[in-house]
Amino acid sequence: MLEKLEKEIELSEEVLNGLPINNKKNKEKFLKEISSEIANYQKKLDDVKSELKRRLQPFENLKYQEIDNNEVTLRNLLKALSYTNTLSTAYEKLDLDKIIYQLANYNDDELISNNMKIIKAINVFKRVNIPLTNKDFNYTNFVNDYMSMFFEDGLTNEKIKNKFDSIYWQCPNIITQIELNFRYLYLKNSSRAEKYIEVVNKQVKERFRNAETTILDDYNYLRRKNDDFVSKNNLILDFYNQTLDIDEYSDEKIEAITSSLFKNGDFDNSKVDLIKQMLNSIKEYKNYLKYKDLIDKARTLYNDTLEKDYMKKTIKKISDLESKLFKLTKKSLSKTSKTSVDKMEPEINSKITEIKTIYDEIDSNMFKVMVKDHIRDNSTIFKVFLLVCQYYKILADYFKEKEEGISYEEIDKRIEELFEFTMDPNNTLINNVTLLETRELSDIIITNYKMANINIDEALIDESSLDDLIMNLEKIIINNQIKVLGISIKDLQDAKLIKTVDLN
Repeated sequence: MLEKLEKEIELSEEVLNGLPINNKKNKEKFLKEISSEIANYQKKLDDVKSELKRRLQPFENLKYQEIDNNEVTLRNLLKALSYTNTLSTAYEKLDLDKIIYQLANYNDDELISNNMKIIKAINVFKRVNIPLTNKDFNYTNFVNDYMSMFFEDGLTNEKIKNKFDSIYWQCPNIITQIELNFRYLYLKNSSRAEKYIEVVNKQVKERFRNAETTILDDYNYLRRKNDDFVSKNNLILDFYNQTLDIDEYSDEKIEAITSSLFKNGDFDNSKVDLIKQMLNSIKEYKNYLKYKDLIDKARTLYNDTLEKDYMKKTIKKISDLESKLFKLTKKSLSKTSKTSVDKMEPEINSKITEIKTIYDEIDSNMFKVMVKDHIRDNSTIFKVFLLVCQYYKILADYFKEKEEGISYEEIDKRIEELFEFTMDPNNTLINNVTLLETRELSDIIITNYKMANINIDEALIDESSLDDLIMNLEKIIINNQIKVLGISIKDLQDAKLIKTVDLN
C-alpha cells in the first residue's frame, strides 16, 4: 500500500509541475488542482487513520484479568507454620522478642511509639491468659509508678507525656527498666505461655489432618498457583501497553538467546521445562547470594565453642541478681531532693546495670545459641534460614548492619522477603545442600546444567550477570507462552508501530 501511495504522489507531482501558471486563469486552475489533490490525500489520510484505529480497537477493548489475591491466606499459613515448628519458643511466637528488642533499642524522640510497644506487650500477656496489673511491675518504684497509668482509665498521649516528664529526670533509664521488667515477667510465666501455644497448635492441628505437612502443602499450592498463573489478556496488554517490548520476544531474538545457551543450538519446545527449572535455580541462587553472609556467619558460629548449659546458667545469674534487686526495691522509698536521692538508689542502679549487661551478653550470643541448639552436621541451608526467620533479634541486627538507618517497618519487610524466599516451593538448592557443604552452589548449578547440554560457566552465573541471564530465560518462557496462547507477534508489532502515529 505504501509503494502504491508513493507512486500516486510521484505522478501527482509530475502533473502539477507540468501545469502552466503564466496567467491568472492558469494560476486559478493550478490552485484548484492543488486543492483537489489536498482533499484527495486528506481523505486517504482519514481513511488510513480509521483503518489504524480499527486495528487497535481489539486491543483497546481488552481489560486486565484480576488475579486471585492469596496474600492474606499465605501470610496466615506462614504464621501457622511459625507456631507449629519446634525451632522457637512462645517468646518468639508471640512476638514478645520483637517488642522487647525495640524497647531495648528505643529512640528518645519516639515517646508515644515506645509506649505503644508497652501496651502491645501488656496485651500479649493478656492474650495468653496472664492478665497483668501494676503490682507486676515491681522492678523499681519508678517502674511501678510509671506503669500504673496503663491500668487506669483515660490513658491519653498528654497523660503519657506528663508522666514521663515527671519521672525521666529522676530515672533516665526508665524505659530500660520497663524492658527488663517485661523480660522478668515472661521468664516467670514462660510455662503458661508455652501452654497457650500448645492450645493454639492443637486447634491448628484439628483443622489440618497432618498439621505441618498439610499447612505446608496448602502454602506450596497457593504459591505455585500464583507463580504459574498466565492470562492471555494480561500478557497481550503488557505488550500493548509496552510494559514488555514485543520486539524483544520475537522468534529471531529468542533464537539468538537459545543458540548461545544450548550446545549446537540444540533447542526446541520440549526444552522449555528445562528452561523453567534453570530459571528457578538461578533465581534461588541470586536470593541465596543476597543472604550468603548470614549463612557464612551461621557456619562460623557452628564451629565456635559455647559453655555447656550457657542459657540455663546465665538466666540463673539474672534470677539471683533480681532477687537482690527486689529486696532493695522494697527498702527504697524513691524520695529525692535537690541535695540527695534515696540511699538505696545507687545500689539498685548497680544491680540493674549488672542485669542489663547479662541480657546484652545473651542477646549478642543469641545467634550462636540458636545454631548450637538446632543445627547439626546434616542440617540444610534451608533449616538455617528457617531458624533465623523465627528470631527477630538475629535478623534485626543483621539488617541493621547491612543498611544503616533502616527503620523497623523496613526491617519487617526484609524479614518477610527472606521468609518468603525460604519457603519458595521452587527451591531445590537450599533444601538439599547442607550448611557444612564445602562446594560452592555455583559449582553445583554449573555441573547440573552442563549435563543437560547447556553452555554454562562461572561467567554466566557471576553475580553481575545473573539479572541478564534471568531476563533471557524469562524471554524464552514468555515466547513459548505467546505461541501456546495463540498470540500474534506481528499484530502486536504492528500495534506498537501504529501507536507511534498521531491518530487525532
